[in-house]
Amino acid sequence: MKKLVATLLVFLLLSSIATISTVASEQSFGRVDTEGSNLNVRSGPSTGYSILGRLSDGTYFEIVGEENGWYQIVTPTVSGYVCGEYVLTVSHNRMGKVDTEGSRLHVRTGPSTDYSIITKLTDGTYFEILSEGNGWYEVRLSSGMTGYLCATYAVTYDIPAPAPEPQPTPDPAPSDGYIWPAEGPTVITQNFSAGHPATDISYNGTSLSQLGGGTRDVYAANDGVVEYVYTGCTHRKQPYICCNGGTGYGGGGNVVVIRHADGNYTMYAHLDVGQVFVEEGDTVSKGQVIAKMGNTGQCAGATGIHLHFEFREGGNSSANAVNALNYVSP
Repeated sequence: MKKLVATLLVFLLLSSIATISTVASEQSFGRVDTEGSNLNVRSGPSTGYSILGRLSDGTYFEIVGEENGWYQIVTPTVSGYVCGEYVLTVSHNRMGKVDTEGSRLHVRTGPSTDYSIITKLTDGTYFEILSEGNGWYEVRLSSGMTGYLCATYAVTYDIPAPAPEPQPTPDPAPSDGYIWPAEGPTVITQNFSAGHPATDISYNGTSLSQLGGGTRDVYAANDGVVEYVYTGCTHRKQPYICCNGGTGYGGGGNVVVIRHADGNYTMYAHLDVGQVFVEEGDTVSKGQVIAKMGNTGQCAGATGIHLHFEFREGGNSSANAVNALNYVSP
C-alpha cells in the first residue's frame, strides 16, 4: 500500500512539473500607448459600440483579432476592441501571463522568496520576460517596473519574429560613361533627327549573309536595371508586316529598355526573334550582351538588320530622346 501511495505521489509531482511554464506559440500582444490617458475597450470595432471598460496607459494584452484598424483583445479584467492608433504591438520575443487559478502572484526584487515583495499581480496579468534562471523570470510590468516572479505560476508565449519587409527593386549603381551598344566595325545608317529620335547602327550590309562575320551582339550601354522588354514579334521583317513593339514603342519590334542610375534610359529596338537575353527587373552590367540585332517591327516597307538605339535623357519617353552621339561614339 505504501508503495502504491509513493508511486502516485511521484506521478502527481511529475505531472505538476510538466505543466510549469507552459509555452504557447504564434501569439500576438500589444500595449496601451496613450501618453498617460486611459483607453476605452468597446464591444465592437468602432466608436459606435458601447464601452465595456478602460485600460491604463502601458497595460499589456493579448491580441486575438484585427478589424478595420481595431484590435480584438483579451485582458484579465475586460475583453473587447481597442483602437489600433493607441496600441504598440509588442516586439519583445517572449511574453508571459500569471496562472495562479485566481490567486495573486508576488513580484520580488530578486529571484527567490528571500527577496522583498514589490507588488502583486492578479491572475491572467500579462508581462514581458526579460530573462530566466533557477525557476524565476525577470519581468517587465505594464507600469514599466521590473522584478522577478516564480516561473511555476506563469504561462509563456514565444512571439515569432516579424517577417522581413519586401525590398524594392534596387536602383542601378552609378557607372562612369556610356559605351557604343554594338560590336564594331559598324556604320550609322540613320542619324538622330526631329522625325527620327534614334541612331540606327548596322554593319556594311542589310542581310545576314552580308554582315562580314559580325556577331550582331547588342550591348548594355551602361550599368542599369531592365525597365521594359517586348518579345512579341515572332517573325523577321518582310515587306508590310508590322509588329509594334508594345504600347508606346511604335514599330520598334522586339524591344529592351534599360534604366540607369543617372536617371537616363536607353532603348534598343528591332531585336532579333528569340534573341533577347534579359527580362524586366534584371540588373545588367555595362557591356553585357542583352540581345542580337534583327529587323523586327517597322511598319512601312522593308528594313535591313540594324539596331535602333535611343538615348532618353531623364525619362522613359520618346519626348526625352536626345542625340545618342552626345553620350557614345563608335
